[in-house]
Amino acid sequence: RNDLECLVQPAGSVRNNHAEQKRRGEEGVDMIVGRPELAAQVLKEKGFTVKITDVVGMIISNRPGGLHKALQIISDNNVAIEYMYAFASGESKATVVIRADSLQKIIDVLQEHKMELLKEGDVIQV
Repeated sequence: RNDLECLVQPAGSVRNNHAEQKRRGEEGVDMIVGRPELAAQVLKEKGFTVKITDVVGMIISNRPGGLHKALQIISDNNVAIEYMYAFASGESKATVVIRADSLQKIIDVLQEHKMELLKEGDVIQV
């Protein structure tokens, strides 16, 4: 039996519950997808267990302090981060994908502070 626990947002991050899967002797995969419903459908058809969970994606400056600035804004507004992924997306930009305790609150906070959020179309369709 294969398990894939997809945790995705329209901007698209996916993660799995490694600890739970390890306990059960199973393996999982993390993904970033632009069309989570289609990805889930295809994976289910192939026998995977799939779970989609919303996250938010944002673009930050890829320089020292860029991530700190964004996390400080989030922290100052009492938004708890459950997990996040960050990776370079060019020489001057980085992408951060966050699962927060309140999706709407983190979106509101980031928009209020003029942070650049990812949109569904920003994720490459493969």
